[in-house]
Amino acid sequence: MNLSSHQKMLLGIAIGDAYGAGYEFRYPDLKDYQNIPLDKYIKSAFPNSDHIRGMYTDDTQMSIAVTELLLSDKGFNKENLADKFVECYKRNPIQGYAKGFQAFLDSINSGKEFIEKIRHNSIRNGAAMRAAPLGVVEDLDTLIEYAKINARLTHSTPKGIASSVAVALMSHISLYEGFAYTDKDVVRSRIVPQMMKIDMETAKYIDDVLKMGDLDPVLLFGEAHSTMGVPCDGMRTVGAMIHLLTNFYGPREILEESVRLGGDVDSVASISLGIGLTNDDIGSLPSFLFDDLTNHAYGRDYLLSLGNSLEKKFPIY
Repeated sequence: MNLSSHQKMLLGIAIGDAYGAGYEFRYPDLKDYQNIPLDKYIKSAFPNSDHIRGMYTDDTQMSIAVTELLLSDKGFNKENLADKFVECYKRNPIQGYAKGFQAFLDSINSGKEFIEKIRHNSIRNGAAMRAAPLGVVEDLDTLIEYAKINARLTHSTPKGIASSVAVALMSHISLYEGFAYTDKDVVRSRIVPQMMKIDMETAKYIDDVLKMGDLDPVLLFGEAHSTMGVPCDGMRTVGAMIHLLTNFYGPREILEESVRLGGDVDSVASISLGIGLTNDDIGSLPSFLFDDLTNHAYGRDYLLSLGNSLEKKFPIY
């Protein structure tokens, strides 16, 4: 299948999200798995979840919103981004958002209301999970500014901002420099210095992750989550992404290892596969991941169309 890097990025975000949703926070059940059953999508294990097999969650929907704003003729600012988040949710109110945030989205009707009512001091991973599409922006100063805007709307903390910038930079390196899987020295030289300008704890943490030999759950997940996998934390999610993209080679390995890490699997898999697939062949993944990915009005074909439009507006030579 002849797809552009832009299309593969968006498909990777959605596939990682939809597959990972079935394994999110099931770490105690999965920690002893040697062979991940990569043969079908499964439903979320959360009680009372209406998640449908093969359906992406908030990670992809918010990434679509970021992508649509990039493609529009509107400025990339928090007002327009808030409008997009509300628009994308209202037209397709999917499952997968944090319960409180979904209730918040249900209660508002405009980006103006979003900005007026949102609590924007989170250190969770919501800004990171939607930042990969920003990698298409060629100018690094502009990319970093967009990544900061993306974070400040909902995660206006040093860790929230750093996580958004780190994901956007990793995506940019993969798209523009052709790395299928990023070299540790590249991350250390290109991303850690940017983190030092934003949050020193994140910078030191990423450097420690790059030095990590065998998986150290206490280091990667934090002591409080060492037996539960990746927490919904921006810094830790970035650490998991970097661990995956610098230690495992091939989209299938990245997806399997995302599940093995446990915790917030859909966010980690979505970001990591979105970046990792840009310079690889989607045929290296089992065919069901493409064939059975939701193809509703804003599903697989829509993502391919968005990717085609991204390639035209942000060509990579």
